[in-house]
Amino acid sequence: MKQIIWAVLLSVGFSGAAHAATCMTGDPFPFKTQYALDECPADIQALLNRMNACAHFAGEEAYDADRKAQIDAAMTENQCEKLGCDFQKVFETHEGDIVYTGILFEYARVVYGSDEAVPECTDEVK
Repeated sequence: MKQIIWAVLLSVGFSGAAHAATCMTGDPFPFKTQYALDECPADIQALLNRMNACAHFAGEEAYDADRKAQIDAAMTENQCEKLGCDFQKVFETHEGDIVYTGILFEYARVVYGSDEAVPECTDEVK
C-alpha cells in the first residue's frame, strides 16, 4: 500500500519546489514539508516531534548513570515505545489525504531511512 501512495504522490507533483512549510522539525532530523498548507494538523506535528526526539535519544550514548537516566527519562516522556502504534493511528486518521500521509512517509524516510523502517506496532505496546 505504501508503494501505491508514493506512486500517487509522485504523479501529483510531490516535488522539491519551495512552498510554505508548516509541518516541520528541527535538529537532529530537520524537515520541512514540501506542501503549501494553511496549518499542520496538531496530531501530525506532535508525532513528527516525537519521532525526532525518539530517534535522537535512541542514538545517544549512555556514558554514565546520570546520562542513562536522562536518556531513559526522555524516551519515557516521548512515549517512544508507543511510536509505531501512534504512527499507525495518525496514518489511519488521515488515510484518505495523500498530502498528510505523504508528510508522514517522507519524515519516516528522513528519520529511519525508509517508511518501512518505522517501529512496528505490537500488542505489547498498544
